[in-house]
Amino acid sequence: MTQTNKTVSIKWPNDIYIDKNKICGILVKNQLLGSVFENSFCGIGLNVNQEKFPPLPNPTSLIIETGKEFDLENVLQEVLKHIDFRYTQLKQGKIELLQQDYMKRLLYNGVFARYIYKGREIEARIFDVNDFGHLLLEERAGDTICCELKEISFTHKMCF
Repeated sequence: MTQTNKTVSIKWPNDIYIDKNKICGILVKNQLLGSVFENSFCGIGLNVNQEKFPPLPNPTSLIIETGKEFDLENVLQEVLKHIDFRYTQLKQGKIELLQQDYMKRLLYNGVFARYIYKGREIEARIFDVNDFGHLLLEERAGDTICCELKEISFTHKMCF
């Protein structure tokens, strides 16, 4: 679904950004049976024709990014088509391809940026996401940080 020529990326773990503005949030709830995934429930919130937002840090929408209004049914069908495509890849066991695609789109992957980690500002670069979904970063000194959700905040400040 190409609606804009701007940079679209994933802010770990599951927000979709256009440049440095959030256009979509994805919520995933997994149910485990012992140590095995039993079910996953997903919710997707995509800002389509919204032009005004409550006070949020950096929201955007398709209409803001493109200047044109979208038919919601068409957008839904496009999103469902892409979900089905990725689900088919998952069923076919193409896990490595899915991981590679995720990492290619991961915001700030491989570049040094500033983050707030456990209350202190750090400069680090993302280099991977492990099998548990933890974000792996490397600080300039070479130390590795393994982050769980809520341990790190993105400042959206690049370091050169």
